[in-house]
Amino acid sequence: CELCFNLACALIEEAKLGEAEERLQKAKELCVAELIQAEELAEEDAETIEVHEELAAIHVQRGCVLQRRGQSDEAMELYQRVLKQ
Repeated sequence: CELCFNLACALIEEAKLGEAEERLQKAKELCVAELIQAEELAEEDAETIEVHEELAAIHVQRGCVLQRRGQSDEAMELYQRVLKQ
């Protein structure tokens, strides 16, 4: 989870936004799997994990990718969701 996230951040800095978004998605998948295992949740409860604080940094970086692509509205929605957590 953390390694994918760190790689995504480096890719964002290099303006490799497509690759960064793929790494962020993979980081999210890994993080969700780790949280399900750690909290002994059923996979169908994965939606409740979507707002878990461990995913906040991933959402913020995805917002950064969207913002750099000119998708400001979508980025703002992600930022707002994180702030409400």
